[in-house]
Amino acid sequence: MPHAVASVYQESSQFQRWHFEPEELTQKRQAVNLAAIDTCTTNLALETELSGKQPAKPADFPNWEEELLHVNFYARKLSDTADVFDLPPHLRATAAQYLKRFYLMRSVLQYHPKSIMITCLFLATKTCEHYVPLDTFATKLKTSKEAIIQHEFEISSTILFDYVHWSAYRPLHGFVLDMERFCAEEPKIFELKAISQAHSAAKALISSCLWSDLPFLHAPSHLALAALLAVAEELVTGYLAAKGLESLQDNLHDIRRALLETSATAADLAAVKAVDKKIYYSSDPGMKADSALTTKRQAEEASAGQAKRRSKDEAAKQAQDDFGEAFA
Repeated sequence: MPHAVASVYQESSQFQRWHFEPEELTQKRQAVNLAAIDTCTTNLALETELSGKQPAKPADFPNWEEELLHVNFYARKLSDTADVFDLPPHLRATAAQYLKRFYLMRSVLQYHPKSIMITCLFLATKTCEHYVPLDTFATKLKTSKEAIIQHEFEISSTILFDYVHWSAYRPLHGFVLDMERFCAEEPKIFELKAISQAHSAAKALISSCLWSDLPFLHAPSHLALAALLAVAEELVTGYLAAKGLESLQDNLHDIRRALLETSATAADLAAVKAVDKKIYYSSDPGMKADSALTTKRQAEEASAGQAKRRSKDEAAKQAQDDFGEAFA
């Protein structure tokens, strides 16, 4: 990418906190998965003890790859949900990244992606300043307002309140505008109609890959140029030559291949259903409102709160008595 653009992006919190090598993503997901399995194993045993009921089926925990498969499915579904409100592409990209970032820190065994997806989308309507009333959101999605906002703070804190997402759409638009400047100089390569068609096709290609890990792995400007390269190779080759950026070609061709492969990858519904079944029988009872474990913890918290209030009241009364005795 041009040096100025690279410098600005590399100074962003997105690059510093959410830009990874593939092996780093794998390590993070493995660690989250193993920690969740450990917690769920303990809590499932406690639930059996407290409720006196044996589980319907033995726990069969998904591995980290199955968790990712499940998250990616709902990242795809997010765009379908966004269609209900005709939300713009950059907002969809932002919501998808909230979802993907959240599950770098949390497990599907504790937070089901179906509910987190909806909250991420609603959160993005606020951070991207595209107002949709909560009532409207709940009505159109046939869910409750409480279900939509229940995990809003948990998501925000997990993604470190990094609400700004640099998507590939803005640099794509910038490159297209820059190409249009060359139309008079190189009309055979830079034709307005061809540039416009390439813009639309590249935008569609980027949109088809929002669910993937590509935004974690590549700079937005590289994704934008690679998408243009995938749909209009001669145009982009001429543009890179005109800008003196031929050295980017090898990297852009690699990203182009990744974009095209990702775009052509269909969701494996049978595999997703199998993972969902595992989650149903193995998820953390400590995160379920109607579990015996949650009921016990709520009772303990209520009791601790009452004890704290009594202690505070007694301390206040004692202080009042001591104050009175001092002037007796």
